[in-house]
Amino acid sequence: SNETFEMSFPADSEFAGVGARIPPGVWPANAGPPTLTVFVPPENTPLPAGRETKIAGQMVDFGPSGIQFSQPVEINVPLGTTQTGFVYNVQKLEEGGTWA
Repeated sequence: SNETFEMSFPADSEFAGVGARIPPGVWPANAGPPTLTVFVPPENTPLPAGRETKIAGQMVDFGPSGIQFSQPVEINVPLGTTQTGFVYNVQKLEEGGTWA
């Protein structure tokens, strides 16, 4: 497409601010439509390696899985409130349950 593609949740949603911005011509033509799903991780979700690691909130799934872009795209995942003394990392949970 020759237009920037944006997807996000409405401002009054509990997921406001979660979304993506994809520049013109970057979405692969044969990839099908993009998807955006936010969910609470199941209790048995494996944790990333690290000291006192926790999952800080909801998980976001941008799809379809395996898309590779020819240019950078913007992904927005707001943290909401943060606490001092903690380090927050965004990590990717791969299929099979490993963190990248």
